[in-house]
Amino acid sequence: MVPAALLLALAPVAAAAQPMEPWSGWMWWGPMHMIFPLLFFCLAVWVIVSLLRHVDAQNDRNRGTSRALELLDERYAKGEIDRDEYMKRRDDIRGT
Repeated sequence: MVPAALLLALAPVAAAAQPMEPWSGWMWWGPMHMIFPLLFFCLAVWVIVSLLRHVDAQNDRNRGTSRALELLDERYAKGEIDRDEYMKRRDDIRGT
């Protein structure tokens, strides 16, 4: 009969002697295979949306449109202000 202490001492050697599959050391990675692609996808969507918002804001500035002009156009369309006041305020907003 083999003493128990000898079995305990040889257990790590026996475990190391068994062939390991190449990916078995990466088994902890399993849940990460789902999380990291999801995080990467979310990051990519966030970057694209941020860039599109930035480009749209730049286009608005280049076109000279703003919320103030939109409100002024609405007031003029409703008839709240006359043409002379509209032209004066539009020039003031545009800075011309």
